[in-house]
Amino acid sequence: DDSIKVVLRIRPPTGKETAEAACLQHTGVDTLTLLTNPEPTFYTLDHVAGGSQAQAHMHKVVGRPIVDNVLAGFNSTIIAYGQTGSGKTYTMLGELPEEGAHWWRLSQISGIVGSSCRSLECSLRFQPPCAAGDVLRLLTKGAAYRHTATTKMNDTSSRSHMVMTCSLEMRIVEEGAGVVRRRSRLSLVDLAGSERQKAADTQGDRLKEAQAINKSLFTLGQVINKLTEGSAHVPYRESKLTQLLRESLGGNSRTVIIPTVAPCASCFFETQSTLKFACRAKQVR
Repeated sequence: DDSIKVVLRIRPPTGKETAEAACLQHTGVDTLTLLTNPEPTFYTLDHVAGGSQAQAHMHKVVGRPIVDNVLAGFNSTIIAYGQTGSGKTYTMLGELPEEGAHWWRLSQISGIVGSSCRSLECSLRFQPPCAAGDVLRLLTKGAAYRHTATTKMNDTSSRSHMVMTCSLEMRIVEEGAGVVRRRSRLSLVDLAGSERQKAADTQGDRLKEAQAINKSLFTLGQVINKLTEGSAHVPYRESKLTQLLRESLGGNSRTVIIPTVAPCASCFFETQSTLKFACRAKQVR
């Protein structure tokens, strides 16, 4: 099996975008077409979710298998990647606390979280939950620490990456072996979106934030390239982000990357860039 699964999500057009031409077509359960000139470009990934498919669909395709991996003892990671305003944070957290955090709302994990979840990590903050409901409350609290700002492309643009990790310890009674401890982690990684300065119209502090975000995402792209090539040297240390993701990308973690794209013509170049990243990630073995 591929060490990294790629499940692409197309967000529906919003506002003025509904009057624009589309830059892509959703053609199948794992395929889409980018309307490039002079010929269209065809893509095949592990799964492609269209704009009409809701959070419950992502839960079924990504959330449930990932939680099964965690309960089987595998460290597992979900990474959302894409341009600013393409739906990454909504995909990861939804509308907290009512609809969101659907990766955590599964009955299989809820019973275990109550007694065995050791810590939830947001940036460098650690807090031990006592019950399943505590996990959602901590997710909401962790998301609130994140700084957002308004840009021309996104009214609530995330200006930093966010990593949340739930560590689990299970005690299993096995015949002839006694009590066996199994430890695993489930990580949610919501990356800040890449953006072009001209399109986002960022200045001052917003521009500096965008430059830092784009630099770390560039390093992430370089890491993916090196992993695809099977290079002996992978530049994890060149960015705090890639240091954090080292085990998820090059270790024994079961990882799903969710590239999110906008379907409108005005986002063509950003969508094309995200699709190129998705294809490179799909080649990592």
